[in-house]
Order: sequence, then structure tokens, then C-alpha cells
Amino acid sequence: MLNGDTVWQGSWCGKNPNSRGVIILVINPRTCTKKEYHNFDTHDNANEAVKLRQRLQKIRPGRIIG
Repeated sequence: MLNGDTVWQGSWCGKNPNSRGVIILVINPRTCTKKEYHNFDTHDNANEAVKLRQRLQKIRPGRIIG
């Protein structure tokens, strides 16, 4: 949660979707809000690991990721 707002939820046996893999949230530090959301399922697709690395390399220094 950021500023009292849910920015991501997941569950195996609940009403929320199950997002398998690596999830990256890029946070705006000034407003404490979600700026970006990315999901990379590296289990079934090796190319997703490449996409994850490329996405992380594009994040500018000083950004907050979670």
C-alpha cells in the first residue's frame, strides 16, 4: 500500500489474481504513488529474464523500486 491505496495484491486461493514471476513496482518518491508496474514470468520463458534485466537497466538512478 502507498498512501493508503493498494498498488498490488495477489493470492493463490482468493479473489485476487496470482501473478507468478518477478513483479517490479516503480514508485514516485515525491507523491508516494505507483508510477509503473511490470510482471516477468521467468519460470516458463527464459526470454522474460532478458526482458527483466533490460527493464531494470532502464530504471534511472534514484528511482525507488519494490
